[in-house]
Amino acid sequence: MPRLSELLADDERERVARFRFDHLRRRFVVAHGFVRSILAGYVERQAHALVFDVSDLGKPRLRDSDLQFNLSHSHEMAVMAIARHRVGIDIEHIRRIADAEQIAERYFAPEEIEELRRAGADGFFRCWTRKEAFIKAHGKGFSMPLRSFSVSVAGAARLLRADDDPARWTLADVEIVPGYVCAIAVEGGFERLVVREWDSG
Repeated sequence: MPRLSELLADDERERVARFRFDHLRRRFVVAHGFVRSILAGYVERQAHALVFDVSDLGKPRLRDSDLQFNLSHSHEMAVMAIARHRVGIDIEHIRRIADAEQIAERYFAPEEIEELRRAGADGFFRCWTRKEAFIKAHGKGFSMPLRSFSVSVAGAARLLRADDDPARWTLADVEIVPGYVCAIAVEGGFERLVVREWDSG
């Protein structure tokens, strides 16, 4: 990990120092070090010299580049998506959530709730990652209500309803490793889309 930590900017090192637990520090260093390492290869710059801006809603972007990227991590896995158009990715470690049905009823769209009742235990996480990926790609974060759009729960990932034209977006599942589900959303199609994944352990 020392090599990856050397790639971090000063503000990232300050964030690492504020973590109370070693495993959180390790995950941050691995994820953000790899983000810098991977992006540096695309834009042909030194990883430690990359400068990031943050939108008003908190989405990071690479300064002086049209490259779009998004990072997600859960438990001991992290994934990153890179594209020339808006892109979002989300990964979730499948686990038991005692109040999953209550969460769905509060935040999911009515048509998703109906499908969830038939989809089984993995359906909640399939739905969640698909919705999260779309929100992250859109760039509005949770200022976009989860109930304002709907995705498929079972079968192939699809954006079913949204304020803008669903045909503008491509939604797909990404197979990672057993015990995790992952989805990606990109504006337009998947031409030249790159998805990288790594084990942060």
